[in-house]
Amino acid sequence: MTVIVRTPEGKLCLFVKGADVKIMEMLSPSSDPKVRSTTQAHLKEFANLGYRTLCFAYRDLDEEEYRNWAQIWSRANCELYDREEAIEKAAKIVEKEFILLGASAIEDKLQERVPQTIARMLQADIRVWVLTGDKLETALNIGYSCSLISSKMPTMILATNTEEETAAQLEKYVNALGSKRLDSRDVELALIVDAMCLDWILKSQVMRMDFLRLALCCSAVICCRCTPLQKAAVTRLVKHNVDGQVLAVGDGANDVAMIQEANIGIGIAGVEGGQASMAADFAITQFRHLDRLLFVHGTCCFHRITTVVLFSLYKNLFEVLLHVLYAFYNGHSASGMSDEVLMVRYNLLYTSVTVAILGIHDTPAPLHVMSKYPRLYTHFQDNMNIRNHLSWSANALLHAFLLFHTTLYFWKYGTGAFRNGRDGWGQMVGSYMYLCLVVIVNLKAMIESRSINILTVAGFLGSILTALIMLATDSVVATLWSFPIVIPSQAHYLGLLWALPSVQTTAFLPLICVICLLPDVAWKAISRTLDPSLLQHVVQSMKVNDNVLDMVIKQPLIKIADVVGLKSHLESGKYGFMFAQDDGHVMTQADLLRMYGAADCIPETQTPASPVGKTTFLSETSSLKSLSLGADGPSNENRESRLTTKDSGAKCVVLDETGCVNQAISH
Repeated sequence: MTVIVRTPEGKLCLFVKGADVKIMEMLSPSSDPKVRSTTQAHLKEFANLGYRTLCFAYRDLDEEEYRNWAQIWSRANCELYDREEAIEKAAKIVEKEFILLGASAIEDKLQERVPQTIARMLQADIRVWVLTGDKLETALNIGYSCSLISSKMPTMILATNTEEETAAQLEKYVNALGSKRLDSRDVELALIVDAMCLDWILKSQVMRMDFLRLALCCSAVICCRCTPLQKAAVTRLVKHNVDGQVLAVGDGANDVAMIQEANIGIGIAGVEGGQASMAADFAITQFRHLDRLLFVHGTCCFHRITTVVLFSLYKNLFEVLLHVLYAFYNGHSASGMSDEVLMVRYNLLYTSVTVAILGIHDTPAPLHVMSKYPRLYTHFQDNMNIRNHLSWSANALLHAFLLFHTTLYFWKYGTGAFRNGRDGWGQMVGSYMYLCLVVIVNLKAMIESRSINILTVAGFLGSILTALIMLATDSVVATLWSFPIVIPSQAHYLGLLWALPSVQTTAFLPLICVICLLPDVAWKAISRTLDPSLLQHVVQSMKVNDNVLDMVIKQPLIKIADVVGLKSHLESGKYGFMFAQDDGHVMTQADLLRMYGAADCIPETQTPASPVGKTTFLSETSSLKSLSLGADGPSNENRESRLTTKDSGAKCVVLDETGCVNQAISH
C-alpha cells in the first residue's frame, strides 16, 4: 500500500508498507545497510514467534516529478482496456529507491474454536488450504496453531529464488512420491510454498500441473507471502482442473479477488472491515460459524435440492409413462387418457404443495445430529448420482405399470354396470387413474420425507383432498350446466362422481396405493435392517427415530431378523461385558450375584460405567471437495486422529486470513 502526502513544510513524501520481500526489492542502494540487516533480523525473530509483520519505507518526491506522474496516473485510471495493467505500470514509476524506516509486528490470535472447526472440516473430507500474506515462519506457526499440520507430519518446502531451481525442486518432490502416491488422497504430508516459487509455478503450464498433483495428494497445503492476484490464481487453478466446488473464506480486502474467483465465497465481517463480506455470497461474523453453515445449513440445502430434483423426475415420469402405456392400449390414436385441464391441475394444484414442502421444510436428520457428526455432510453429497436417478426412474416405471394394468383389470372385471347405464371406458378410466396417481405420488412423498410433522402431513393430505374436492366440484357442476372452459364436454365424464359405483371404486383406491407403495416400504425396511447407511448407524446410536418408518416398520423387522438368525448391527448392545434383556441396561457382576441371592455382595465403591459403545461412524467414501484456507485460518494437535480419504475428485475450499483477527479471543 502506497500513499503520497504533503508535509507541513510543503514537501512531497511517498510512504509504503508491505511484505518485507517486496519492500526490500524496492530499497535504494543508498539505504542504510545497518538498518536493513537489523530489520531483517527482527523480522525473522518476530516470524518465529508467530507474529504478523510489515515493513515501512519512504522516499521524497519533487514537484515536477509528481506533476508528470500524476498525469500518467490519471490517464491509467481512465483506460477502458487493460486498466489494471496500466495502473500497475504507473505505480512502478514512483515505487522505487525507498529508504527503509523499519518494521512492525503484531500478535494475531486465533478466533474462538478455529482449531475445532478446521478439525471437523477435515473429518468431513474437505481439503483445507491456507493462502496467506505472512512470512513462511509465521505461516507454519498458523498451521500448527489451527491443527492443520503437526510436528510429526513430513513437510515439503518450495522456497527457491529462480525458475530453474523451482522446476528442479518440484520435479524432485514429484519423483520422490511416485505416480502411485501422487494419485492417492491419503498421504499425511504438508506442502509449504513461497510466493516467489508460486510466481514461477503459475507461469508454466507444466509446473502448474505438477504442483496441482503434488498439492492434491498432500493433507495440508500452505502458500505464504501470497498477493491477492496469486490467491485468485491458485483458486482458479483448482477450480478449473479438479472436479467439485471451491469455497473461499476471507476477512480482508486482499481476499476479495480470491472470494470472487471461487465457486462460493464467504466473507467474515469483523475488525478487518466489510469488503470481504460485501463481495461474498455469504457473510458470517466468526470463523466458527462456518461449522453450522456447512454441516447444518449446507447439508439441508443440498438434501432439499436433490430431493426436489429426484422427486420431480419421479412424479413427471410417472405421469408421462401412464400416457405412453395408454397409447399402446388405444392403438396409438389421437384420443388422450384424460382432458388437458386435469393434466394442468396435476402439476399446478395436486403436487405443487408437495414439492414445496420437500424443498423448503424437509430435513435429512435432526439438526443436532448433523452438527455432531461432520461425516454426514459427505454422506448426503452422494444423493445426486446416476444410481439414484436410475432408481427413481425405475420406481416411476414400476408404479406406472402397476397402476395402469391393475386399474384396467379392475375396470374390466370388478366394476360391474354403472348407475347411469353407460360404459366406463375412455376418459372416465383415465380420470380415475389420475385420481389414483395423485394419491400415490403424495403418499410416496410422505414416505420419502425425513421430517414428518403436522405441517408436512397437512400438506400431503391437503393435496389429496384438493383432488377429491375438484372431482366433486366438476361432477356437481356438470349435472347443472356445461362449463366447457373448465370441464370437458364428454357427457359420461361430466357426471363422473355420480356415475361411478361408489363401493367398488372407493375400495380400489386404497388397494392400488398398497399395491404400488408396498414394494417401496418393504425395500426401505429390508435395506435399512440388513445394510444400514451411515445415517442409520448414527441415528440408531443416538436412539433417535429417523422418520415414521423406523417406529412402524423397521423395529419389528429388526426383532424378526434377530429371531431367525440375521443379527443386525443396529441393535447390538452398548456394553460388551454382560448380556441383559434390555440392551441399554448395564448389569454389573455385583448386580448378577445379588440377583441370585448374594445380597451381601455390595461393591465398596460404585463408579458409573463408561459408554464404550459410543462410536463415531465414518464413511469410506468422500464426495467432497477440497478447500483452500487463507491466511490466518488454522491450528495444531488433533490432526493425527483424522480419518483420511481416497477421494480422487477432491476440491479445495480457499480460506484466507479468517482464522486470525487482530482482536480475536485467544484459544
